[in-house]
Amino acid sequence: MLTRWLGIDDPWYELDDIQREMEGWVRAVGGLGRGLDGRGGLLYAVSGAPGARVRDEGARLVVEVDVPGLGPDEVDVKVEGDRVEVRGRRTLTAPEGTRALRQERSGWRIDQAWTLPVVVDAGHADAVVKDGVLTVTLPKVARPGPTAVPVRTE
Repeated sequence: MLTRWLGIDDPWYELDDIQREMEGWVRAVGGLGRGLDGRGGLLYAVSGAPGARVRDEGARLVVEVDVPGLGPDEVDVKVEGDRVEVRGRRTLTAPEGTRALRQERSGWRIDQAWTLPVVVDAGHADAVVKDGVLTVTLPKVARPGPTAVPVRTE
């Protein structure tokens, strides 16, 4: 009985492997189609950084950033014009009088900035940390519509 082995001699094996890897990348950014997150919003993924999402909710933008283990006093948010910056750091230290026998968790830091598609009202921005997710709500600056300018003679 002959058994077919997939490997170096089979050119399709390598292509299948590449296709599986590319499909994983597409899934990692939420799919393609109606926006990168699959729901019409914007998703910014940075390798090695906590996950983040910026979405448009009509009158406001909402930025969500994964910040597991951080409290409100350990996260800094700065908003200026059409730019938002998030900074934070998680360090792991053993409680006093103990030592770690095994460490599978790691510390990390976030230092990310996003340029938003519109100018936001920084004075009315709100930031909340809940269940390891930082949610920054940014009201859009109302832009006046066209204004008719009367023309006169001198």
